[in-house]
Amino acid sequence: MCLLDTFEGLTDHSAYARVTIRDDTLFCEQGRVSSWVAIEYLAQTIGLYSGVQAYQQQSKPCMGFLLGVRKAIMRVPYFTVGQVLACRASLVMSQELGLHVFDTQLQDEATGEVLCEARLTVLQTEDTEAFFGNRTGEVAA
Repeated sequence: MCLLDTFEGLTDHSAYARVTIRDDTLFCEQGRVSSWVAIEYLAQTIGLYSGVQAYQQQSKPCMGFLLGVRKAIMRVPYFTVGQVLACRASLVMSQELGLHVFDTQLQDEATGEVLCEARLTVLQTEDTEAFFGNRTGEVAA
């Protein structure tokens, strides 16, 4: 389920994407999308960063998991139909074991107003079997 409309670019430490709120946008009810959906928009922007980085390194993308959200500030209660939202995710910290921290921001493209900011912690793993364990729910040792 991809909620983003376009991939706008990538630098060494940041990714940029865009989403336009439409009547048929997932989670749109009565012409509005709750601002908390911004966390998913921003997490998917991190996924773009990771995927493009993997492609550039000619490796396969890893599975990613959102572990935590800190310092989340929602400046509006919802987004409205017609609004174009610019998403940015900038890498703050990266560890070899796959733990990464990103500062993220979502702006109204028309006004430049920052509508949401948050620090997202994600985990990337190539070995989902070790992460999830077997299919009975038991975690591998």
